[in-house]
Amino acid sequence: MTSFPSHESQVQELLDRYTRIGFQPPDWAFPLAPSIPFVGKEYARTSPRIAAYASAENLSHYQRGSEPWPSFLQDERRFNRHRGNLEWQKEKDKNLEDEKKSFFPQVHIAPVENGGLLCALLYFWTRILELQPPTTPYAFIESLVVGNVGKFSIETHGGPYQDYAGDSEKTGPSLPYFKADLEVLRPDYLLLPKKIYELEEVRTCVPKGMQVLPLMQFAPQVLNIHLASLNSQAEALQANHQNDLLAQWTERIKGTNPSAAFRYFAHLKEVAEKENQK
Repeated sequence: MTSFPSHESQVQELLDRYTRIGFQPPDWAFPLAPSIPFVGKEYARTSPRIAAYASAENLSHYQRGSEPWPSFLQDERRFNRHRGNLEWQKEKDKNLEDEKKSFFPQVHIAPVENGGLLCALLYFWTRILELQPPTTPYAFIESLVVGNVGKFSIETHGGPYQDYAGDSEKTGPSLPYFKADLEVLRPDYLLLPKKIYELEEVRTCVPKGMQVLPLMQFAPQVLNIHLASLNSQAEALQANHQNDLLAQWTERIKGTNPSAAFRYFAHLKEVAEKENQK
């Protein structure tokens, strides 16, 4: 049986693949090269392997000048900037008191940094796959792959962020990189934004046998409006998770009521059950 490649060889293979594809952004995009996904150091030794993707990178805050460019965007780390951001944040946090440190890993992917996507993955990990709970969010993410399907950010010239989930024309330039991700990392489970997975050209990037969970995005409008019909299921889930690890982490999600977050977990449960029936 062929052994699964090591973390180091996976990262290098991704960088090599991206180099062969080329790092030039499209004309409509912010002029920053695409990044490989975050690959956890334990991912290669984890079974089953899980990869979760958000829609597209958001660089609008740098365009507005509301944040200075961090060092990991100004050198070779920009090609692996999700890892670069995490190590940079750890260095910043190491002399801080625990309560002032970032609770969720800072990896340059908003749904991970605010905690929503990571808590959804914790629910999937512990309740659906029934795996051993992780000790901390930082330990957990080292068992996962997280990234963006859209490798580029729309140039807004200082305006607000523009998502392009479901936009075939804008998504197209990212697909050679996304396909390379899946070929190198070979996750057993792939969590994707539903609007993106509905694009035929995205589905053709997914190797046969890879189990995909097409999910709505973890966002206020989705939680408060589109998933409101799952309120009773969410209440039942929340009652079953009082004071456990999921409840503790969910309390720390930024800008989200825990009750609303449990609607998303109920949505994830429904999608997983539906996919298992296929």
